[in-house]
Amino acid sequence: MKINIIQFLPYYPPHKWGLETHAQEWAEQRIKNWYWKVINITTNIWTQYEWTDKIFKEGKNWIITYYLPSIEIIWNFPVYKFWNKETRNLFKEIAEQNNLVITRTRFFLTSLIWWIFVKKNKKKWIHIEHGSWYVKLSSKIKTFIAWIYDKIFWKWIFKKANLVIPISNACKSFILELGWKNIKLWPVIYRGFNFWKKSKKNLEKSKEFEKIQQWKNEWKIILGFVGRIYKWKGVENIIKGLYRIKLEDYQKIKNIKLVITWDWEDLEYLKNLTKKYWLDKFIYFTWWKPFKEALAIQSLFDIHIHSSLPWWGLSGTLVQWMYFAPIVLASLNEGAKEILEGRGLNRFQKRTKEISEEIERKNKWIAILIWDKENYSIEDMKDAILEGIEVFKKWEDFRKINKPFIEKTFDWNKNIRKYYLEIKKVQ
Repeated sequence: MKINIIQFLPYYPPHKWGLETHAQEWAEQRIKNWYWKVINITTNIWTQYEWTDKIFKEGKNWIITYYLPSIEIIWNFPVYKFWNKETRNLFKEIAEQNNLVITRTRFFLTSLIWWIFVKKNKKKWIHIEHGSWYVKLSSKIKTFIAWIYDKIFWKWIFKKANLVIPISNACKSFILELGWKNIKLWPVIYRGFNFWKKSKKNLEKSKEFEKIQQWKNEWKIILGFVGRIYKWKGVENIIKGLYRIKLEDYQKIKNIKLVITWDWEDLEYLKNLTKKYWLDKFIYFTWWKPFKEALAIQSLFDIHIHSSLPWWGLSGTLVQWMYFAPIVLASLNEGAKEILEGRGLNRFQKRTKEISEEIERKNKWIAILIWDKENYSIEDMKDAILEGIEVFKKWEDFRKINKPFIEKTFDWNKNIRKYYLEIKKVQ
């Protein structure tokens, strides 16, 4: 059965975050598996078309993308210029087609617009939810408004969708928190990943890669973070944790290099914080890197730090870290609890000996938990880093234990089939 899909999105590549790459790869997998065509309707924010009042259309392999004239009323919350005549004509054209509608992430205004569109034109509607906590913005007033928005609109809209698919159990738990109790009827379907299919030859080795490789050759222990650099990723906590180690025992930090890869609103703040704490020789910012270069850098990390605070539903970089890393230090957030729980997730109390015994007894990969609650302190981060360093000195590479689990759980071919079967029920 071939089903035409129309995805209404706040952003789409070339703008790339987790939601955009999920939507893009999801569309490509549908086409690859012959589940028919996908139309993407998205904003023109952060694209080459941004400063125009025209719609631009791109098409490739049965995936058609329309970039609509848009504005950001609040930074990072775009909305189409629905008063634009060309945009209204496109909406009318879409309304006359036999498409099933998909929206993603409740807190974007684009999803609210398409709820109105669905209701008016009597379309079948599936919502894919990526968030796992209330929106947190730089302003307390804006955060409060977003909280009200969640409490009023999305508790209601979750009820109206024909199907809601959370991308992780963390998302599912949050929807329950919003108060809609029929969540058991909605399946959790993980996204897929293909990064392990890229051979090491195909990973793009940048000058930063060569620099980190040189540090490894000098027997430095490489701690790493890859992801957007903003408050809710917890990168500031990593830096402050290292600073405490430096103050308490310089010898424990002298062979460490922390590599922070990516960019975003807190980058300059964190660079200044690094200088303030005199940590320049221990922390290296690579800035933003294309995916293949970032993946190559990530493959060199000895200890990966998943420092996220509550918000998003599933961290793609966490899955990559599990695949590449001998050791992962993890908070419980962004889907970590459900991904790591069956993989030996533990928090030990000053506990290098306990960790070593656990490895020997179970012969399995173990994540070191920063803290067993969603929020953690700088002291917790400091302790987890110290444990990771101590254990690394004795650690064998347990990546081979994780690889089959990741390849099975996050296989796009299997997971797109699950989406297809759920969509069929809605048709």
